[in-house]
Amino acid sequence: MGHPRISEEVKDKAIELVRKGYSVREAGKMLGISETSVYRWIRKKEKEEAVRPKEKPQPVKKNFRTRYDQSRYYISRY
Repeated sequence: MGHPRISEEVKDKAIELVRKGYSVREAGKMLGISETSVYRWIRKKEKEEAVRPKEKPQPVKKNFRTRYDQSRYYISRY
């Protein structure tokens, strides 16, 4: 007979506890799960978060009449 499946809610709760400051051992004991499983879920979650494409800000196109106006715009931004 195999091991019972652990729901995503329990996995998320374990990760949340570790991120709040509990040790992996404490989080595992609270939820009745092995430390190894908690470490595995944390690594998997970090990979998923790193793979997500981050939104890049789109450059704002400005129509300047002269280079002087353009330089004034960029200087005033800093």
